[in-house]
Amino acid sequence: MSEPPKISLLNGPTPLMPLPRLSDHLGGPDIWIKREDLTPIAGGGNKLRKLEYIAADARLKDCDTLVTIGAAQSNHVRQTMGVARALGMQGVGILVEEVAGSQKDKLGNVQLDQLLGAELNYRSKLLGYDELLCQEVDGQKERGRRPYPIPAGGSTALGCLGSIDLAEETDRQLGHLAATNTTIILATGTGGSQAGFISYAPHAKNISRVIGLSVGATEDRQREKVEHCIQALQVEGYAREIAASTKIEIADAYRGPSYGVPDQATWQAIRLVAELEGIFLDPIYTGKAMAGLIDLVRNGDIPKNGSAVFIHTGGVPVLPAFELEETER
Repeated sequence: MSEPPKISLLNGPTPLMPLPRLSDHLGGPDIWIKREDLTPIAGGGNKLRKLEYIAADARLKDCDTLVTIGAAQSNHVRQTMGVARALGMQGVGILVEEVAGSQKDKLGNVQLDQLLGAELNYRSKLLGYDELLCQEVDGQKERGRRPYPIPAGGSTALGCLGSIDLAEETDRQLGHLAATNTTIILATGTGGSQAGFISYAPHAKNISRVIGLSVGATEDRQREKVEHCIQALQVEGYAREIAASTKIEIADAYRGPSYGVPDQATWQAIRLVAELEGIFLDPIYTGKAMAGLIDLVRNGDIPKNGSAVFIHTGGVPVLPAFELEETER
């Protein structure tokens, strides 16, 4: 089938950088970080890759409004609102209160959504995300707009193509570094990013393993999400069938009390990377994933004589919405 349309929003590859001080601190392995937080629109993040395909489809269908949904401090909503403005479209974000009180503080991503001129509609979690999205789309049509609905995280088949692009780019960069048999570590929420890496696996030359660190769901539930995204890619013909032996690795021990609520291990990981490498992580996604990477290295699940790439999916703009927690050094 023909390639779906794509709008170029990234202006080139994101950096793959070494983390030598963190590697030394843990006694190995060689750890690299893929800086998806440095993408150029609305504060950065990996969702921009998904939006390259999603926004192109919206334009093709002559839509004038991007409508999406997420938790109150959603990175995906922020980036979608930014892309809408960059393309001269309206942006509507449905912000769902996943955690009690999460809408009271309008700092972080919410403040940036407001700066982007987004139309924000706050909802409690009484209805499912899909139903809330459908209701909003119907309301926008009644106002005479031509809305394009985008599910949470942009984890549609089209959106997941952006995650395959990320996997291919990372694999190519690893080849330039002669880093083979590399383990990929990334936060997994709606499942699209991990699905992209796994779907790319039949083509990978330098990636041997992909571990998703769940940020909210249990292991079984998170695996279902990733499988759903992989199947969507295959149904649309965007990805080949993966081998029956392919393992979808999910670790849920680092998700904290619930989605959007960091624990002490999350804050320790955030502090450690900031103090050793001068790089900020966030308490919803990347902090939890880094806590997982650190523990997996220490317990030997990631060999110290190998190499690992941490996918920094973004999220740093959310930090002002959280009170910094003191941790043991």
